[in-house]
Amino acid sequence: MKYVSHLFVLFLVAAIQCHNVVDLTSSNFADKVLKSEGVWMVAFVAPWCGHCQRLEPEYEKASDALGGVVNLGRINCDNEKALAQQYGIQGFPTIKIFNHGKDKKRNPEDYQGARQGKGIVDLLMNKFNSLPDPVAKITSQDDLSTLLNNTGTKALLFTSKASNPSLFKSLAVELRDVQFGYVPNSNSDIKSQYNVDKEPSVVIIPGENQGAIKFDGALKKYPLYEFIQKHTSKQQPKATTPVDTTYKPKPKQQPKVAKVWDVETTSQLKTVCDRMCLIGLPETATQKEAFEAMAQAYVADNDKLKFATVRSQHVIQKKFDVEPSVDDGVVPVIVIRGNKLKFVAKHVTLSNYGSFLDRVLFGEQSMSKFDEFPQVEGEAQSDEL
Repeated sequence: MKYVSHLFVLFLVAAIQCHNVVDLTSSNFADKVLKSEGVWMVAFVAPWCGHCQRLEPEYEKASDALGGVVNLGRINCDNEKALAQQYGIQGFPTIKIFNHGKDKKRNPEDYQGARQGKGIVDLLMNKFNSLPDPVAKITSQDDLSTLLNNTGTKALLFTSKASNPSLFKSLAVELRDVQFGYVPNSNSDIKSQYNVDKEPSVVIIPGENQGAIKFDGALKKYPLYEFIQKHTSKQQPKATTPVDTTYKPKPKQQPKVAKVWDVETTSQLKTVCDRMCLIGLPETATQKEAFEAMAQAYVADNDKLKFATVRSQHVIQKKFDVEPSVDDGVVPVIVIRGNKLKFVAKHVTLSNYGSFLDRVLFGEQSMSKFDEFPQVEGEAQSDEL
């Protein structure tokens, strides 16, 4: 949490002991995200995805540091295929930001920033700090009277700080039917009026002619949220128009399809593998389908890692000393970094290729040197009449 201490002026001073990432499903997504007034970051993930596994601890760090000031959620797309399809998810993890405001909720933005906790926190806090603060500053009896004259539930924060904490602002942003106020530097007259003997303290006035109720739980986002909701007056003004939470996508785009290059010549091989490529050496139709599925799973990384097959497979197998596979579930592959003349060969399956490719993409996979590209021209035999 140390890297966000400068962003928080929170009355939450104790370390957060549990993760605040919310598991989202088709049954709670609309209520929690689309109907919320707050900012949400949502990660669309898959349990088998290596990139997702790398993201998880950083995502949880960010969630813990934010403490609910901005909401972080995740969707298991293996279980929630309809939600993944609805938002056009083509690769994992895909992170979207559902900003404040109905139109922005229906058209989330793609998060393209750093995948480290600090980068996530910095961006989300910048978005949060740009939102207007609906919490009234109470420094006098006149200020208090103005707040109390509003109908419905009122929430008062007594704090020794001079400014409104981010956590209280986030509650006010999300609970728009509640009037929020904060008493800075613990105004002694107002403090004694509500029998407040410590700071920070939160007091709820549920409605007209009702006594104040002091909150005695942990001063954290979700316990406070539930407490305020529990005591919110049920007689709220009716909305003039219904809230439309329907996702309205931008002009429909065709799903991105991974390209698998069909290499016939040495020149093509050098072009495709100039930076980094994955050559598949399938022997059967089932192996070919498995290789194409791997390419589709990494469609988001196709600019960094090109997938290809080679007509003259035996030349490649001989050059890089790769044994063919007779097992339909196992595909021989070779990663080539042409600009460095390095390669690594491996037999992979649909259950383990992800961890292998993640190591390659993150530069953690050791590779061997080779002297030059093999000559493949004229090696392929036509299967046409």
